[in-house]
Amino acid sequence: MTVTGVNPGSTLTPVANVAGTAPNYTYTAPSPVTSEQTVTLTATSTSDSKLTASVTITLVPATVAVSPATASVTVGGALLFSASVSGGVEGESGVAWTASSGTINGSGEYTAPSAPGSATVTACLSVSKSICGTATVTVLAQLTITGLSPATLNAGANPVNLTISGTGFVTGAQVAFSDTRVTATNPVVNTAGTTITGMVSASSSVGSETVYAIVTNPGGSPVNSSQVMTIVPISYTYTITVSPSAVTLNASQTAQFTAVVTCKTNLGGTCSTPSAAWQAPSLGSISTNGLYTAPSSVPSTETTQVYACVSGISVCSAKSTVTLTPVVVTVSPATITLFGGQNKQFTTTVSGTTNTSVTWSANAPSGLYTAPTPVTAAQNVSVTACSAVVSTSCGSAVVSLVPVGITNSPTSASLAPGGSQQFAATVTGATNTAVTWTAVSVAGQLYPAPGTISNGLYKAASSIVAQQFVTVSACAVATPSPCATASVTVTAPPTINSGGVVPSSITLGTGGYLTVYGENLEANGGVTVVMNGSCPFVQVAATYVSPVQLNVLYAAPPVSFNPPCDPGEDILYVTTTGGQTSQAIQLNP
Repeated sequence: MTVTGVNPGSTLTPVANVAGTAPNYTYTAPSPVTSEQTVTLTATSTSDSKLTASVTITLVPATVAVSPATASVTVGGALLFSASVSGGVEGESGVAWTASSGTINGSGEYTAPSAPGSATVTACLSVSKSICGTATVTVLAQLTITGLSPATLNAGANPVNLTISGTGFVTGAQVAFSDTRVTATNPVVNTAGTTITGMVSASSSVGSETVYAIVTNPGGSPVNSSQVMTIVPISYTYTITVSPSAVTLNASQTAQFTAVVTCKTNLGGTCSTPSAAWQAPSLGSISTNGLYTAPSSVPSTETTQVYACVSGISVCSAKSTVTLTPVVVTVSPATITLFGGQNKQFTTTVSGTTNTSVTWSANAPSGLYTAPTPVTAAQNVSVTACSAVVSTSCGSAVVSLVPVGITNSPTSASLAPGGSQQFAATVTGATNTAVTWTAVSVAGQLYPAPGTISNGLYKAASSIVAQQFVTVSACAVATPSPCATASVTVTAPPTINSGGVVPSSITLGTGGYLTVYGENLEANGGVTVVMNGSCPFVQVAATYVSPVQLNVLYAAPPVSFNPPCDPGEDILYVTTTGGQTSQAIQLNP
């Protein structure tokens, strides 16, 4: 077999093969390949020239590309280059770096010279040194900032044009600001490296302050501008309107208020409108949706303000005036005195509302109060009427309930037997002033003689055996019929009955008891024993038995008493206290 079409500089080398098979060949392209070309190899059988086979090989030249192809750097600054090889050359292991100005190491790290200018960075294949790639470097003066525009910037506004003037700006330079909420976008460095243009904006959260620019070239150190930019904070102007602007309410009544909030900014546009919030009034309350409720009690006319605020902001510039008018209920008459069973119709006057309806307390349906029967004790009862509009606005009247009472005058009297006394009874707390009279002896008396009474005229018994104690009562006919009493004492002088001293004679020198019988004898002894003459008589004690009997213990003088007792001259008398009556006793020798 024969092979044709081998181009100049290339080789075709036979390769050993298995006996009896067609030979193999290795094709080696020429070095270098300076341009893209194709090679067609044709194999022809030596035994039959008609038997052929072809293969087409494309030869690609080797190239070196340096990245970045162009770059800017300030004097003394650094850049990193890389090289990419395509096409390839057998045996190549890398590239060799060179720079026309400045220095570059084998890793592609370039250091600019100390003077501005331009430089060419070259990367050549290590073996095929004629195959190279280049990059152009502009060496700029030291980075300085001489101008910053705009001088003022509105926070929260749309981005505006940014211009930073100076020297040494390198493509890819980054721009920042001393407050990170101020940002630059799309910074572009001009060819001369003297300006950076882009857009700048400040967050709406930035307050009033000044910021400076910070420019950093690739691989360089940040440089701060001495120029500053003044940030104007965003400001909002809110307008609030409240309707209705004024209302008049009674206690517990409600009114619905509506607030409208509009907003504008210092940038000249509108802003997101927040909702309205309601400030708690000094009187009453208001809900989050503006429903005002008057206090449950309004004792006098008062005014309060309902303020609408911007939600979340202490701006409460709109207000409505609420006039609170008390509802006053007056019950007439204010006071009255009633007896048991009497009634009274009360009336009301309602002010402060057009609705004059009232609700009466349970004890006075429709305002008609009837006193209970009977009234057992003096007491005060309230009759209350409350407004149908404001249930806490009430008026009341006081009903003084007077129980049935009675007095009896005089409350005491002292009479002789057969005497009389006029009593007078006064009944209060009842329309029926009639009374019933009674005269009753005090219980426990042995010889009661109560006397009689008619229409209050009391007459004592004409004859009594003992002192009488009588209760004169006047009782009201009206329920519950209380009574008033008076005390009457009937007193008669004590007397000794004729022959009422037993024994009727005593013997000198003896002792014993004399029994005295009479009437109205007194419990304190009632009698004394008196001797009319010179003979002494000793009375030891008198014992009260009853108003008609006394026992007197005595000791008669002896006959030998000096001077001797003379029954003819010495007479013994038993005398009642006060000397009302006496009884002579014969003395026996």
